[in-house]
Amino acid sequence: MQLGSFGNIVFETSADLIRTWQQMSRKGSARFAEHVVAEGKPRLEFLGPGLEELTLAVRLDAQLGLDPASELESMRAVRDFGEEQSLVVGGMVIGKFVLEEIGEEHRRHDGRGRLLLAEATLKLKEYVTDGN
Repeated sequence: MQLGSFGNIVFETSADLIRTWQQMSRKGSARFAEHVVAEGKPRLEFLGPGLEELTLAVRLDAQLGLDPASELESMRAVRDFGEEQSLVVGGMVIGKFVLEEIGEEHRRHDGRGRLLLAEATLKLKEYVTDGN
């Protein structure tokens, strides 16, 4: 069952593998300019919304049908290419995002040094074009 996707990274569960996030957080902000006023408090001017940011915590476990080293390499390639991708969750398009940062924790290796378990934190940032 497909839970969602970010470009060619497909989050799914099946009898053969589990590739999904454990946590997702989202944050957004508003942009303001601050204007100095003589002998008074500054005045704020609303400029518009800021960019949305999402963080996904992903567990990459060989026992769940994945090759963690290969998965991380694919994620690094998406990050390093820098192309915007559609983020889809539960069949709904959340928007276009770029993979801005990956944090990796290599948790377990086998006797030959092969990565068996890793946790990746993916930081996505909204990508806005003139048409958005």
